[in-house]
Amino acid sequence: LAAMSQLYYRRTDNSSYRDRIPLRIVRAESELSPLEKAYLNAVEKGDYGSVKQALEEAEIYFKININCIDPLGRTALLIAIENENLEIIELLLSFNVYVGDALLHAIRKEVVGAVELLLNHKKPSGGMQVPPILLDKQFSDFTPDITPIILAAHTNNYEIIKLLVQKGVSVPQPHEVRCNCVECVSGSDVDSLRHSRSRLNIYRALSSPSLIALSSEDPFLTAFRLSWELQELSKVENEFKAEYEELSQQCKQFAKDLLDQTRSSRELELILNYRDDINLLEDEGNNSDLARLKLAIKYHQKEFVAQPNCQQLLASRWYDEFPGWRRRHWAGKFVTCIFIGLLFPLFSIFYLIAPKTHYGLFIRKPFIKFICHTASYLTFLFLLLLASQHVVATESGRQGPAPTTVEWMILPWVLGFIWAEIKQMWDGGFQDYVHDWWNLMDFVMNSLYLATISLKIVAFTKYRDLKPRKDWEMSHPTLVAEALFAIANIFSSLRLISLFTANSHLGPLQISLGRMLLDILKFLFIYCLVLLAFANGLNQLYFYYETDASNETGNCKGIRCVHQNNAFSTLFETLQSLFWSIFGLISLYVTNVDPKHQFTEFVGATMFGTYNIISLVVLLNMLIAMMNNSYQHIAYKRHLSTTSNSQTPNSTMAKTKELSKDTRNKIVDLHQAGKTESAIGKQLGVKKSTVGAIIRKWKTYKTTDNLPRSGAPCKISPRGVKMITRTVSKNPRTTRGDLVNDLQRAGTKVTKATISNTLRRQGLKSCSARRVPLLKPVHVRARLKFAREHLDDPEEDWENVIWSDETKIEFFGKNSTCRVWRRKNAELHPKNTIPTVKHGGGNIMLWGYFSAKGPGRLIRVKERMKGAMYREILSKNLLTSARALKMKCGWIFQHDNDPKYTARATKEWLRKKHFKVLEWSSQSPDLNPIENLWRELKIRVAQRQPQNITALEEICMEEWAKLPATDHADIEWKFARTKLWMSYFEEGGTLPPPFNIIPSPKSAWYLIKWIKKHICKRTIAERTETFGSISRRAAKNVHINHQYQEVLRNLVKRYVAAMIRDAKTEEGLTEENFKELKQDISSFRYEVLGMMKGHKPGLQSSKGSTGASNLAYSDHSMKCSTVPTGEQLKTKLKLFSVTASILQQNSKANTKNTEHCLANGSIPTPSEITLCNRTTSDFSGLYHQIRHRGTNHPGRIYSVCEEVGESDAEELVEKNKNESLIMNNSNEIDIDESSNETKEVQKVREEGNRISDTPYICAEDVNDENTENDEEISRL
Repeated sequence: LAAMSQLYYRRTDNSSYRDRIPLRIVRAESELSPLEKAYLNAVEKGDYGSVKQALEEAEIYFKININCIDPLGRTALLIAIENENLEIIELLLSFNVYVGDALLHAIRKEVVGAVELLLNHKKPSGGMQVPPILLDKQFSDFTPDITPIILAAHTNNYEIIKLLVQKGVSVPQPHEVRCNCVECVSGSDVDSLRHSRSRLNIYRALSSPSLIALSSEDPFLTAFRLSWELQELSKVENEFKAEYEELSQQCKQFAKDLLDQTRSSRELELILNYRDDINLLEDEGNNSDLARLKLAIKYHQKEFVAQPNCQQLLASRWYDEFPGWRRRHWAGKFVTCIFIGLLFPLFSIFYLIAPKTHYGLFIRKPFIKFICHTASYLTFLFLLLLASQHVVATESGRQGPAPTTVEWMILPWVLGFIWAEIKQMWDGGFQDYVHDWWNLMDFVMNSLYLATISLKIVAFTKYRDLKPRKDWEMSHPTLVAEALFAIANIFSSLRLISLFTANSHLGPLQISLGRMLLDILKFLFIYCLVLLAFANGLNQLYFYYETDASNETGNCKGIRCVHQNNAFSTLFETLQSLFWSIFGLISLYVTNVDPKHQFTEFVGATMFGTYNIISLVVLLNMLIAMMNNSYQHIAYKRHLSTTSNSQTPNSTMAKTKELSKDTRNKIVDLHQAGKTESAIGKQLGVKKSTVGAIIRKWKTYKTTDNLPRSGAPCKISPRGVKMITRTVSKNPRTTRGDLVNDLQRAGTKVTKATISNTLRRQGLKSCSARRVPLLKPVHVRARLKFAREHLDDPEEDWENVIWSDETKIEFFGKNSTCRVWRRKNAELHPKNTIPTVKHGGGNIMLWGYFSAKGPGRLIRVKERMKGAMYREILSKNLLTSARALKMKCGWIFQHDNDPKYTARATKEWLRKKHFKVLEWSSQSPDLNPIENLWRELKIRVAQRQPQNITALEEICMEEWAKLPATDHADIEWKFARTKLWMSYFEEGGTLPPPFNIIPSPKSAWYLIKWIKKHICKRTIAERTETFGSISRRAAKNVHINHQYQEVLRNLVKRYVAAMIRDAKTEEGLTEENFKELKQDISSFRYEVLGMMKGHKPGLQSSKGSTGASNLAYSDHSMKCSTVPTGEQLKTKLKLFSVTASILQQNSKANTKNTEHCLANGSIPTPSEITLCNRTTSDFSGLYHQIRHRGTNHPGRIYSVCEEVGESDAEELVEKNKNESLIMNNSNEIDIDESSNETKEVQKVREEGNRISDTPYICAEDVNDENTENDEEISRL
């Protein structure tokens, strides 16, 4: 020990061996005085009496600063707000303390009562003593742009927002990002960060669901526009992209949640059909049909559109003509679609001739229109297929061939497609048209067809002679037209993918394909950069070694030759070579040159290899990862079953079952009756080949029985077969060796292989026993009871359950399997084995939970989990994740019957938190669906091959985060399907191509009216509307608006009620709740003491101190000068007895006259009465009445010092006999309730009146001289 101490210290002149760093407070703050500390301590404890006394004395003596701050920078008002002590807050405000940012603090703490008090508080007109640090804006917890309404909106507290809105507050209007006004330019120049933060805070407030629901006349429209604006802001301000996207998603979720509150189809239709730009004087007609839904699609409100209520209304309109369509069998649906599709020309003709008749309106139905358009497009693709197969013979040598019959048939469809696109662009506008990628694809496809038609016309008019095709020039119009037509055919076939959105299985795949195409475009940008870089380098290196085609084998130059050459001679050739090298089509010898320049060849080969490494290993794998991520983000939706992931045994091809003798004879009889082999096989359910074999056997051998075959007879007799079969049935664990021994004892000697073959013929196969939980009869009954109780539970109930469990993940666990190709007896080769380590080579314990909406948090348990640790994990994670997963109200928590889960303390904790726990049957780990996630997680972790414990934990967290059962696929698909449906809900575009290019009577009438109005300059006399018609239309529109506002009012009420209810359900008990309960108990204690004590609050008796008023400290020490004199103690003891008698007398008084009487019998002033009524703690702080058991002194009064064990006053009483006599006399006073006052009591009362008439005197105002003190007290 001495040697170790010398390493740290060496005693040389009492100096330390090691150097020391002197520490000092650099930024010192002003210290609080003892009275100020006591004042803040009283506020912290909720001592109303002491706080009130301190405030009153501060107004008289100015000994403390009521606006002082503690080391944490909190004033007394902020401390009271944090403790949610409304009585102290009201008291402090009545004494005009400095408010400052107290309102903001109250809003942040969400203390509604404190906010209301501060809003109703009027600021004093005069000045006050405020510490300079409180006036410094840099010291404030809030930036200058944070106003009460903005902060309240950030907290999303509906009650506080309502209070502020009722006070007439306002939110500043945020300017656009590219705004160039003076305010924005100056603000950005002075402090760009503050300017951006201020705009973000304003938008965070405006996106508050409570603020939108409370202050917006149309919450749906406000949420739509605000979400779109925030999404655009996220693209401009990339620094705050995540924040703006989160706010945009919050607005979308609010609109969706508000729509969730609809309870009837009437409410839903009023919302979806309402128009925000409605004109009270215009006839809206059918223009308002699903106007709000169209607006949601325009603003990309995918959650709103995919909401189940909205989708149900759309489905009812889509299948309007077929109400029971979804309940039909798939075969009936298919036949109906084929029938309607084949009749689409007939329906189109009916609509052209008589559009208003029943048959004409049939094609106007959305579903019928969709089938007809699909059938028309499939017909167009069929014609393209015929054109590519050249069913019509043409002259191959004609340079300008005439159009074939199939091409003439294709032409009307092409014109119809072009006309449909023109109408769509005219109706929807150019901007909406170009924002749809399918429209861009249609534009390219139609452009290619127009170019093909144009080039064919040029070739037909310019080239009429015959000429061999091999002699045509490269840019011949016919060759170019054929190439463009081939490309257009590809686009036409791929255009069919857009119809996948109508199907629930193909729709998500189509969305994933679109995402992957975006990833490919991103990848191509990086790849093209790498391609150009290496192409430039290789071309620069091999430019000097270009050769002519005559010098090459076969007079061929380039990489398309049999012997590739000149791969890098030109830039274009180099780009081709590098591109095709990705697919392994370029040989390495292209880097060789004819001269023996080995260094050049080495550099070229190195550059070529480096390119392949970057493109194949790095970039290509990056593309695969990006596409995989996009696919999982959209289409990967995990369907978890309610049973564990049990592995099914490998299915093996069973041996063909031998047909019975009756079946074989029946086959022969049917053959003799003249039936064919196919008919016999269908009738008897036997393969045609089997029937033929039996018939051939009968023709050859005239029998269908099994013929004698060569080979050894079966060594086991039929009786022995029955014996071993019966043995195995009774005990499946019987081994082949046991069966061999049994037969040997019976006189039959066989091998194990014979046993296996015999049992296999009986349908028995040797398999590994499945590991299952140990189930006793009581467990079986419990599991059966659990299954019966929850057998009829709907799927929605299981979606509201949070499943939890813990698992162990090992380094070398059996988490994944792999198959290898190996030769016989090579199973132990290192390449064909998986290394294992004893006990898994290290492991970690994880605890997690999930629901149908996705997984929660994954927690690593570093120590052995006990009940306290389990409860801590639940308190920190469960409520947060339930809120993040957006679980419905009344969600259920599941855990198994582990002892730490079922402990009494855990059950009590869950009960206090109001958690609903799913009762779990014993020995049922296979019922928990989280086992599927654990299995998937272990497989993924094993594929990553972690190297240490830290890496294992990180990989587990990463892979767990990739497992969410997100509903992105469902939302994206429903949004795309809704866009498809809405395109068929429109009135225009009824006829499919090519019938849409045929002028109908309606279109002819519209054309004549347009010509008369615009070309002939003749104004058509419009019908003059009367005032009555305008009034009726205006009244109708007002009525619709009124109904819409009424529905909105109901939706907002339901939404707010659900939000508050869910918040209360999820709130639970936290540390703040216990702190608040502690403050309430402390406040209640002081109130009770105030009711039981009889003097001014905050005063204490300690070692003969004077009657001066002082603050009461927690350690019951006096913070004033003490003057221990016998006269003072004598006077005080007289006051004890007087107070005791008065308390006992007045406590029984019931008359109104004595309610506010003082000890001397005088009546206080009304102001004093009011002051006493404001709090019940005005009599707390000094005295307390205690009744001792076994004593006859029920009226004795004890001080606070005596209550806590300080007996200094009693020691002084024992030393002074006269004072002890006074004390005993005062304790023996007993006042009868029904009798009049005795003379002794009256004498004492008069003495008490004389004493109590004197005012309180502060200790600092009393002279230090004992003589003056004695004279003053004697006078009193």
